[in-house]
Amino acid sequence: MSPEQFRGEYGMEKIQFVENLKNGEVIRTRFCVSEKTASNGKTPHTFQLLDKTGKIKAKAWANKMAWDDLEKVEFADVEGRVEEYQGRLEVMVDSLVRVTENVELKDYLPASNRDPQEMLAELHGVIASVRQPFIKDVLTTLFSDQAFLHRFSSAPAARAYHHSYIGGLLEHTLEVVRTCDALAATIPGIKRDLLIAGALLHDIGKTEEIDYSRPAFTTTLSGGMIGHLMIGAGMVDRTIHQLDNPPADLSAALLHLILSHHGKLEWGSPVGPCMMEAYLLHFCDNISAQNFYCTHAPKIPNGADKFTRIRGLDNLLYCGELSWEMAPEAQDDFDLVPPGDI
Repeated sequence: MSPEQFRGEYGMEKIQFVENLKNGEVIRTRFCVSEKTASNGKTPHTFQLLDKTGKIKAKAWANKMAWDDLEKVEFADVEGRVEEYQGRLEVMVDSLVRVTENVELKDYLPASNRDPQEMLAELHGVIASVRQPFIKDVLTTLFSDQAFLHRFSSAPAARAYHHSYIGGLLEHTLEVVRTCDALAATIPGIKRDLLIAGALLHDIGKTEEIDYSRPAFTTTLSGGMIGHLMIGAGMVDRTIHQLDNPPADLSAALLHLILSHHGKLEWGSPVGPCMMEAYLLHFCDNISAQNFYCTHAPKIPNGADKFTRIRGLDNLLYCGELSWEMAPEAQDDFDLVPPGDI
């Protein structure tokens, strides 16, 4: 089939999506193309094919596709076949025709499965639960800015790795908030409102760090040169200075939670945690990310190795099923011990 025939027959609409692809299926549809790596002569070109439902690894041999052509491609009409390799599906590409006309981005931007309005309602409910006056003023001032709120509710939490889709930042933030809230209720002495504010604000710099206006999210100039921790701290600092007589200690504590939430200098934080609230925020941030990696691990076929390696986790991940049963009455007989009695 010539490129012209291919484009004429398959290129006008998105008819196959990543989440529905099956082993052995013939591919004839349009994708966004990203994460391209050139062949070394012994291995094929590798890249990712993306749409709103996810992404899949693709390969093409150099004798079928010139690297100079592939390097320029952002969208393409793709022909090939889905194959299983080491327990994962990938696409062996036979033909890839660059798309130069405008495309419907809604088909190619992955998005959170959660309803955006439902998440925004949860966000506003959390802010309404804050009682410390200064912290409430900071949150109310920042999140009442409709332009910022739109960016915050639209942005991904990462270019790749966890929650890397439209609405992912808000989804991840709310997960961190819920975990922080649960721990604040069980650990004596935790300043709940400070911890919750840190959870809400820790990643707001990603609204300016990541360019998510097109598929294959990229890093902005300020994102690459400054990073989301410094960007976010700057946003909060400017908000603080809009308020009358902000308390210096709480201002510093709030900024500290943002700047230290990566946990260590070698992990990107300019300072390490020096408050229990900062340690909890760091751990809860990791819990959300690691839970995402574990729950979004690829399915392992029966009989295959039950362990897989997930980018973002240090160790192999077990993907088998545990023979897990629980007596119905066991939950009824279990009573939590109040924290003060431990």
